[in-house]
Amino acid sequence: IEVSPLCDRESGKQAVPKGQIGFINFVIRPFYLPIAELIPEAKEAVQELDKNLAFWRDMDGQQASYDALFDPPRPPTRDAW
Repeated sequence: IEVSPLCDRESGKQAVPKGQIGFINFVIRPFYLPIAELIPEAKEAVQELDKNLAFWRDMDGQQASYDALFDPPRPPTRDAW
């Protein structure tokens, strides 16, 4: 059985920002926007969602790699001094 595109870890590493953008736009935003209209306190969640979406768009524009996103450089250890 072939692995579906959204479940393929190797190809998915190449498209993390695009996947996050799609998930936000097609799953999360349609869920939260009506809630925020009914419950004013939920507007804060939508504002944070917009910040998150801007972050992922920025990462997509930079073509950020999986390693750059999830394996940031570590500070030098004592042995490196």
